[in-house]
Amino acid sequence: EIAAIGTARRFFAFTLVATVFLFLQQAVLEPFGGDVLGLSVRATSGFNAVQTLGVLAGMLITGRGIADRAGHKRTATAGLAGSTVAFTALAAAALSGSVEASWLGVLLVGLTTGLFNVAVLALMMAMSAPERVALFMGAWTVSHALADGLATAGGGLLHDLALRIASTEVAYASVFTLEALGLALCIPLLRRINVDTFAKEAAPDSARR
Repeated sequence: EIAAIGTARRFFAFTLVATVFLFLQQAVLEPFGGDVLGLSVRATSGFNAVQTLGVLAGMLITGRGIADRAGHKRTATAGLAGSTVAFTALAAAALSGSVEASWLGVLLVGLTTGLFNVAVLALMMAMSAPERVALFMGAWTVSHALADGLATAGGGLLHDLALRIASTEVAYASVFTLEALGLALCIPLLRRINVDTFAKEAAPDSARR
């Protein structure tokens, strides 16, 4: 039923691809701290804590009316662009072995992810027909769950493949760089999403006539 709606298909693909690239680093972030920066297990576990705090801060800031005033698509676009910059910075930090830059990059990733989360959640709510909210929200949840699994497995696989032909620093930087490129490519995908078009396509036949 959802696949029959063109805008819904595009939105499902967008959330899947964007989430994959947004979380590709989650399996390699802590090992990165030990392998490249020489941090202890205790210190590297702080990466996820800092990223989570950044996400919460980004969601809090964005959720206080910014997304509504700026527009959800525009806010999501800003989140994608910001995440592109953040992962580029993290890749540069990996290549240089800078501990301070790495912590800052992780924080920026969290902040921009929080911004993106709020905007996309609002879009998910808008991309749900009133008569079939559970159906559409279930589909968007499936998209996120699939992306989360693919990102966890894919990040480790990409690192291991890169490690066969490059140094440890380059292997981790390759994962972060791919995320930056992937998120940048998601921006044109987002532009093709139109809530008004979805509402017309998802409306019952009687409402469209």
